[in-house]
Amino acid sequence: MNNTFSDIVQIGVIVSDAAATVERLNRVLGWQPVCSRETMRIPGRTYRGQDEDFACLMYFYQFSQIELEIIQPLCGKSCWNEYYVRNGNGIHHLLFDLTDSASALEQLSAHGIEIEQRGRALPYGEHAFWAYVSSQSQLGFAMELTNRSEAPQPALPAAPAQGLFSNLKGVSISVQNLEASIKAYRTILGWAPSGSVYRIQSDRYRGKEASALSGAIAFSLPNLAIELVRPAFGTGSAREQLADYGEGLFCINFNVYGPEAALSLADQGILILEQGHTIVDRQALRWTLFDTKSIFGFHLRALYP
Repeated sequence: MNNTFSDIVQIGVIVSDAAATVERLNRVLGWQPVCSRETMRIPGRTYRGQDEDFACLMYFYQFSQIELEIIQPLCGKSCWNEYYVRNGNGIHHLLFDLTDSASALEQLSAHGIEIEQRGRALPYGEHAFWAYVSSQSQLGFAMELTNRSEAPQPALPAAPAQGLFSNLKGVSISVQNLEASIKAYRTILGWAPSGSVYRIQSDRYRGKEASALSGAIAFSLPNLAIELVRPAFGTGSAREQLADYGEGLFCINFNVYGPEAALSLADQGILILEQGHTIVDRQALRWTLFDTKSIFGFHLRALYP
């Protein structure tokens, strides 16, 4: 696997009210943010090639291998506000930490992926930056890039998320064409699948018996598992994502120790959106997807034996 784009360090989620989302994440899941901040309103911020005075409010959660960022757009033209207007609450981006940012940007540009929004990341050094690029149409998700690895690392609070939902495994992306997406990931990012195509079976959807089937494939990166899901037949959350918003990130996956842990959210009044099983190498893994996009900014999926 190409190491240029192997270091995913963050999942970014857009919400309308960050403070309310943080309160719900604490009350329901027991999570506490490690810190919060607003965008530094300093020169050097651009959106679609033009100087722009944008800002957002951010809260950060730390898991063992990855960070979760909750973002509320505040002002100005930005990809955050553009996403919210189009999609409402949702999973916006994956953040890649680059060891050679010039080479990475050149590699993406060769495939027509260019910077859409950019700013300076002064806590990481005078030359540190963050940037969003136009990867959605080719990869099915927005990429954020940073060169933290090229700069000294500031000390961050160490308070990993606790509780039943603290083992964050990965994300799922709904795609139109599995083979085309695999080819794009291989060509643009240098990623190779970690196995062969497997089946995802939906047994219940929105409170009714279902018989939906999807094909899926996984990419196992050091910090995160990326699952591509292509609906084959029947109605389920992946097909709903495609119909309503097009290709994109639609859930965050957590390993839990059993169905009792998964259903603990239902005991708190959180609605179950979908249930089913994944069949990999003739072994079945159960899962429950909760209807939490409106309250957390993302659908949460619990995986268990």
